Amino acid sequence: MGYRDEREAERAHREQLERELGEAKRALEAHEHKDAQDARELARLRAEVEALTRSADAREHAPRRRPRRPVALAAVAALLVPVGLSVFTIVVRRARHTAPMPVAAAPAAVPRAPASRGVARFGAIVIASTGRADVPVGEGCIVDAMLAGRGVVDDVVVRCGDVLVYQRGMDGGVGVTTTSAEAREEQVAPGHFVHRVTWSESGQRSGPRPQIVLDTERGVARLWREGLEAFELQLGIDDRSAERVGDALGPTRVVAESTRLHLAARVTERRGEPPIGADVERCEVIVRPGAGGDLDHRVRVTCGAAVIYGDGTYGFARAILRDGLPVRVDDVNPTGPDGDPMLRFDLDERVMVVADEGWQVRFALEEHPRCDLDGTWSGTVGDAPVEVRFTEPDADCVRGVAAGTTSDGTRLVGRFGPGFATLLGDTRTAFALVRRE
Repeated sequence: MGYRDEREAERAHREQLERELGEAKRALEAHEHKDAQDARELARLRAEVEALTRSADAREHAPRRRPRRPVALAAVAALLVPVGLSVFTIVVRRARHTAPMPVAAAPAAVPRAPASRGVARFGAIVIASTGRADVPVGEGCIVDAMLAGRGVVDDVVVRCGDVLVYQRGMDGGVGVTTTSAEAREEQVAPGHFVHRVTWSESGQRSGPRPQIVLDTERGVARLWREGLEAFELQLGIDDRSAERVGDALGPTRVVAESTRLHLAARVTERRGEPPIGADVERCEVIVRPGAGGDLDHRVRVTCGAAVIYGDGTYGFARAILRDGLPVRVDDVNPTGPDGDPMLRFDLDERVMVVADEGWQVRFALEEHPRCDLDGTWSGTVGDAPVEVRFTEPDADCVRGVAAGTTSDGTRLVGRFGPGFATLLGDTRTAFALVRRE
């Protein structure tokens, strides 16, 4: 510190002491009972200020010289200690004579109710696989969406067969990632709910972490990884989850009460150039209840990786019900007016026709050849991993549901997923099983 800086610091210190002296004096004068200690403290402070003033005046007229910092610092420290003691003494004595101000109690915190939680579970099937020999085409998959309530999705887990394909945060290696998610809830019966979920996590990666775009309403999911060990999977997925039994997790709409149909559709006639390969012989059709109104049901017709009716968010049409069963669905408009081809679905005649400008495909509706509980199934019952061979199997191959008894005597009733590759429990005993050939 230079000579001028030291003088300015000393002058500032003197001014600070003068302010403290003034505050101490005012504090002492405010009390009627001054004792001898207060008077001595005031006198000592006044003497220190006067001494500093004389020292500063002398230095103003002295020749410039390099200051001795240790001595100056020691002097400042010596002055600061008594000043601090004087201020502490005055503050304490004031508190002794001043009644405490009443302070209002802080309002009690209102406890927040924990968010409701649930799992939306979907059946899926691999319809295209590149770079994953362990996840072949036709493999059944289970997709679990972890719901936090009011449309919030915390995580998504995709397992195909016994292979964990995706879970948020798996494998690490995130560079820049973008995540979006939404869940929508529908009530199919009092206390029974189904969900539709969208989930996307993609971006730059510094490691092997996979990316995913999933939209159950569109019935598709794509999972991929770039760089080393690159792969890509495409899944066909149920547009709505298996039933969740419990309370609503957020805003809910009530859907039409009817039975879901799940059938095979065998190609019997082609005209023009339909959007399916010439080698396709069998497709799959699911008819399920919608949200009421004129277009109260949704129909989805898939032929391998191609969706020829009900693609994207389309596929809604009016159904004729008998005993809760949609026996007739008609869509008389081609793609132009409503985004879908024309459709005629007749359960009584077991006939379905899908047509558009320039092409037509006629189908025979029949039971799917995989509508059974044969062979081994693996997955979970509750939270326990299991491998099951059913006895006493019973399948309804129009509705796409089945029941069977496990080796421990448990009776499981569930719904087949796409391709009849999975079986999901709709009961309070939640289970998810994948067919193992």
